[in-house]
Amino acid sequence: MADFYNFEDVFGSNPNIAYDEDARGRIRHHRQSLENELFIDRLLKALGVRKDLSQAKGDSHEQFSKASYLPNKYKTFIDGIWYLDRLKFERALDYLTESSLTPTFPEEILCTLCRHSPRDDATLPIAYYHTVSPSITSSKVLEAYFLVLCRASVTEAFHFSRAQGDVNHRVLFEKLIAFVHTKSTGLIKAARGVELISLPLNEEEESWFSEYLEEKGSILPGAMDTLIMRGVATGRSDSKPQHRRRPSGQKIEGMNWDTLRNSTRAALPRLAPMK
Repeated sequence: MADFYNFEDVFGSNPNIAYDEDARGRIRHHRQSLENELFIDRLLKALGVRKDLSQAKGDSHEQFSKASYLPNKYKTFIDGIWYLDRLKFERALDYLTESSLTPTFPEEILCTLCRHSPRDDATLPIAYYHTVSPSITSSKVLEAYFLVLCRASVTEAFHFSRAQGDVNHRVLFEKLIAFVHTKSTGLIKAARGVELISLPLNEEEESWFSEYLEEKGSILPGAMDTLIMRGVATGRSDSKPQHRRRPSGQKIEGMNWDTLRNSTRAALPRLAPMK
């Protein structure tokens, strides 16, 4: 049987087998799009293969597969990363979410899907995460996926933060608050704001929420408004320090907080803080 770690043993040494210039240009473009490392690069590095594969002509890859008795699931994985390296992400997931596969490079794949997901469509990274359930150890990947979740659903991002351990829980929760205040505009910001103040926070999270908006996050646009509206939603509208509240009788464009509080109470469900 051929030595899998020796390129010439497996694929021969025909000098006439090579990618043409168009193919090399596409590879360079895709490699740059994938942070200068294709997934086949990662695989070869993990296997200890030091020479890149040439574009074999004929059926040498099929002969190798049969001679080495590669199981179908390995072929499935190779097909998946083949599509990843060509930036065909939806097609890649058809293979990489196959239940028989042992997840390989799951954080790298998740990060790639996050980086290339449209701003208004987080379907692929979320589908991959829920299907494969990768253990995220990289702060870079964690932040990339959390940003995708924030864009998709404030509530889902909140529940995800709770599952990330004590330290990451608070850090991500504060990032969620900042995201709602700085990464949204117009009706989208309004909808996300309502979702934020309606979250079922426990006592500890309630404390983090107030501390962040009164201290580090106090410069965020609308920070005090969010605090007041959270108080309205939970029935704690009188619990904030006096210097943090606008005078209830002060009219702003014909509206004051007493009027807004009464109308909001009718629109929002009353939230009882979780014990």
